[in-house]
Amino acid sequence: MKKPAPRTNATKSAKNPAEKSAKPLNPAKSEASAKGTKPVKPVKTAKTAKTVKTAKTAMPAKAAKTAMPAKAADDAAADNAPDVSRAAKRALRAEVRAAIRALSRFKRERKSRSVADFALRAPAFGGRGLLLAYRALPDEACVDAAIAALAARGWRVAVPTVDARGAMQLVELRTDTGMPDVFDSTRWTLDAHAIRAPRVEPQHTRRVRAREVDAVLVPGRAFDRLGNRLGRGQGHYDKLLAALRPDARAATVGVGFAEQVVESVPVDPHDRPVAWLVTDRGITRCHRAGRGAAAARG
Repeated sequence: MKKPAPRTNATKSAKNPAEKSAKPLNPAKSEASAKGTKPVKPVKTAKTAKTVKTAKTAMPAKAAKTAMPAKAADDAAADNAPDVSRAAKRALRAEVRAAIRALSRFKRERKSRSVADFALRAPAFGGRGLLLAYRALPDEACVDAAIAALAARGWRVAVPTVDARGAMQLVELRTDTGMPDVFDSTRWTLDAHAIRAPRVEPQHTRRVRAREVDAVLVPGRAFDRLGNRLGRGQGHYDKLLAALRPDARAATVGVGFAEQVVESVPVDPHDRPVAWLVTDRGITRCHRAGRGAAAARG
């Protein structure tokens, strides 16, 4: 039997480097490089997969916790929005009311004459048709002179009145000559809001619908140059403006003193704007959505 060759220093030196170099190798790499050896059990891989799965499960729960306060904040803001709008409108009404009270009776009358003059020059009244006007309260711009002049041009005139149930009715004024006399006190009374209204008599008046109206003189407590309007809080004119034909909505003219024009009027979804604005300082064509305004001055 042949004896094995004795180990020499060269043999030791050839083996030892392999042993030394094998120690720092990754077990996974040793498994890939060594053929015929048993694969290493993927214990760490299983733990890693379990950790990832846990992380994926935890992510939606974390996102849900983060989203809940934002949703609650949005709901709270939506609930409080009407209250904020009402408070802003009350404050603006009080501000405008104080500004008008600061005007003397002489100044209000002088300003009303200027308002009537500019109203007659408004493009909305260039033709003829059914005009819905109004009889002014003491703190509003009086447009009686403009109504009489427009009637002389051939416009038929109607005015709003509020009945005992709180509903707005539109009444056309008629006379034997076809021209209404808005200054005949015998034909006027006070409605449920203490506003002058025509006596409903078959020979002098006729009920009309909003769809019959061709142009409107619209009073208000405050306006901005985008056409947004603040009324007295009853919503009568908002409902009326919404019921007009599209061409008649383009002939809606807000009327007021210059002191009633503000930078911005708070609005709600049901509020309706006017297409034109007339004050004692001129005529403004209103544009929504911040597109600006073109003004005609006297």
